[in-house]
Amino acid sequence: MSEFFELIYDAALDHKNELLTDDDEYQSLMEQVTNLSDTYKTLDLTTEQRQIVDNLIHTEDLIHEKEMQAIYKKGILNCAEILKDLRLLR
Repeated sequence: MSEFFELIYDAALDHKNELLTDDDEYQSLMEQVTNLSDTYKTLDLTTEQRQIVDNLIHTEDLIHEKEMQAIYKKGILNCAEILKDLRLLR
């Protein structure tokens, strides 16, 4: 079952940009990330400091990805329950 959810989740991710193209808040956040990334590149950090920050960001990204997967799976399961309640799914 996990593979099934992963396939559906990956397909959804492939189309996320279509959903977010007209989302002003998302576009604003993306612009902020770009600006912060540009600022980060100009900071006078040691290699060790930069690696710590990079590892922190990467690890947080992995956590957020896992959380998004769990939320997506829960949404699919909720949808299935609703379809069962409506007797549209066995």
